[in-house]
Amino acid sequence: MVAVATPDGQQAAQEAPEMGNALVAGPDSGITGPADLGGRTLAVIGLSSLNTLAAQELAARAGVDAASIQLVQMPFGQMPAALAAGDVDAAVVQSPFIAEALADGSTVVAKPNVELFADEAVGLFLTSESTVNRDEPTVRGFAQAMVESQEYAAANVPAAQATLVDRLGLTPEAAAAATWCTTCDPALDTEGLTTVQDLMVRFAGLDDPAPVDEAVWAEALTY
Repeated sequence: MVAVATPDGQQAAQEAPEMGNALVAGPDSGITGPADLGGRTLAVIGLSSLNTLAAQELAARAGVDAASIQLVQMPFGQMPAALAAGDVDAAVVQSPFIAEALADGSTVVAKPNVELFADEAVGLFLTSESTVNRDEPTVRGFAQAMVESQEYAAANVPAAQATLVDRLGLTPEAAAAATWCTTCDPALDTEGLTTVQDLMVRFAGLDDPAPVDEAVWAEALTY
């Protein structure tokens, strides 16, 4: 598999609480930061996802045994309700669902990607090398379209927010509250992959990481 594009550009060094991703604590959880995650339930999109690795790293930096965190896998769209109901203590939530969680009384207690991946591309679209070899024009078109779509969304925020109602089923109010980085570089890079590999070695059992340059379609680095 090789990376061919990033869905939302390089991680901003600063962002509003409801942007990007966030470690969100439930209304009655008593969690005020990563140091409180030990032994608690944490909703994540995937058990070894980037969001999970980032939360584990922040907890480890705060002195928590990351293995003590009880991971609960669920879609982002279900996390706000699970937090509000007390079904989980905390969650790593992605925009635009952070705004919904905040509206339900949850609290942002950390910004994992900002703290760990500033100015790095870490959210990636992947395809197989065989797909690149078989249909390079389609891969090229997709990679270029992702750059163009991010540039459009940055320049046309209201129009892009409207698609969240049609495509993701958000309420108009939640869609209007959704924000994203309008200054982030949409270009792919390899620095983020290096950081992620380090976390996978520590928390996901990766024994023999491949050279980072082999994990990226070289042409995509030129867009």
